[in-house]
Amino acid sequence: MARSAALTAATGTGTAGLFLGRQGVSLAKKGYTRARTTPVKKAAQGVVGSLTPGDSTATRTKSTRGRRLAIGVLIGSLIAGGAVLFKISRREHPPIATAPPRLEDLEEQNSAKLASPDITSAPTTN
Repeated sequence: MARSAALTAATGTGTAGLFLGRQGVSLAKKGYTRARTTPVKKAAQGVVGSLTPGDSTATRTKSTRGRRLAIGVLIGSLIAGGAVLFKISRREHPPIATAPPRLEDLEEQNSAKLASPDITSAPTTN
């Protein structure tokens, strides 16, 4: 069962690889013929046109400004988040007790509660 599944997967993978390889070869041939038939002046004009100042620099400065603004906002939010996390992690500790707790004190508190019951928490009978 596992052997047949592995063979099927390998066959499918091999077939897909062969198909993609053939597609790549055909695309490479098309690119080669296009490069051979396109005049050099036309190809160079596209490269030189993008290097000359004009409308492209205005859009480039806008995108650069936007990118810088986005990076600034991102850095500011990271700093603010770090400050909040630092503030949350710095919790104040309770004050240090003057003396350690004793069992006698606990027994005195329990006997005082039993001697004077709280009126508001008394059970009601219906």
